[in-house]
Amino acid sequence: MTKVDVQKVFKIISNDKAKLQTFCDMGKLGDQMEQANAKGDSKKVEELSLKADELGKQLGPEYATLMDGIQDVDPESEDGQEIGSTLPALDKLCAK
Repeated sequence: MTKVDVQKVFKIISNDKAKLQTFCDMGKLGDQMEQANAKGDSKKVEELSLKADELGKQLGPEYATLMDGIQDVDPESEDGQEIGSTLPALDKLCAK
């Protein structure tokens, strides 16, 4: 996983309104999962997680590869910092 891979995924999602909406919906589900987890509602967390997985599939194989690859990137490395700044940039597009 390199910053070029991340930038490719960023362009794919940010240039496609439907994919961007899906990405934003996934962010909302993430927030709901955090709330359910804080309440100890594991059934709700699992339900929301399944929905997020389905939405993730709609974002395409590049997104799935990105999410799998992020786990192996050192957050302190140059690529890790680039990746860490790209995903919040996509989140900012959701605020519009």
